[in-house]
Amino acid sequence: MQPFALRFVGSAYDELMPFESFIRMLNEGIILTILVGVELGIRYARYTRRQRFELGKKEVANARELEALTLEYNRKDQILGFGRLAAIFVALLLSILLYDIQAFSYFIIGIGSLVFILRESVSSLVAYFYILAVFDVGADIKIGESLGEISRIAPLYTSIIGKEESGEYNGKLSLVPNYLFLQQKTERQELKTTNFRRASILWTYDRQFAKVSFGEAVQKTRLFLDELLPVRSAGEIGYYRSYAGRRYRLGLDFSADGKPTMHIAFVTHPTDTGALREKIITMLEEIYSSSVN
Repeated sequence: MQPFALRFVGSAYDELMPFESFIRMLNEGIILTILVGVELGIRYARYTRRQRFELGKKEVANARELEALTLEYNRKDQILGFGRLAAIFVALLLSILLYDIQAFSYFIIGIGSLVFILRESVSSLVAYFYILAVFDVGADIKIGESLGEISRIAPLYTSIIGKEESGEYNGKLSLVPNYLFLQQKTERQELKTTNFRRASILWTYDRQFAKVSFGEAVQKTRLFLDELLPVRSAGEIGYYRSYAGRRYRLGLDFSADGKPTMHIAFVTHPTDTGALREKIITMLEEIYSSSVN
């Protein structure tokens, strides 16, 4: 026979088991209620922000303002998405702590099986934190065949709004699995309307039509560009560091058929590129016109 004290403790423990189960269920209910509340709050915040964003788009005056408005919207939307993931993680952790070590061991075994079965999804989830650390919403990147602006970083994929090399949006939306950021080469780009971009003009000198020598044409071009283009500082030019402290770069060469060529390259805002190119080309045409006359 067991001593009276052991029998008393055992019976008391058996009586407490239903109470502990009740407390555990109550805690899980509280966690679930908080999680549902967070989800509803995030959905409401996204809905109201979307409404304000749509109204704001009607008031913008130009492409720069629209780009700035869109970037601000996407960045705050990313914060809401990260808050949702954090809430789910905390709720899962608290739920695990409510059970004993044996249940936790079973949970770890189950996670290991899922990692093996869903390798790409798990890799994307791991890469999610890498992308958050390295890239920002609104960054322009090129990964694989996708070139554009990051609009959202989700746990399993990253949304990229397509752009052309010129920085113009092309109407495409790519959903790139996050694990590809760990496997493929990713390039940072500068395609914003506020970023400086390189523009270039290749001009071929034709002796048949020009009576001014190539050297004189180059000299006139240098004088014109010195007055037209400002000196760019290192803080303005972004990744085009070779243009720091310079107005332009002028390269001289020969074409495939042996004609002298002049390659003019400079950095400027995308909105100014067209006007500057027009002025330079008009100047080059005037060199031919004046030489003929």
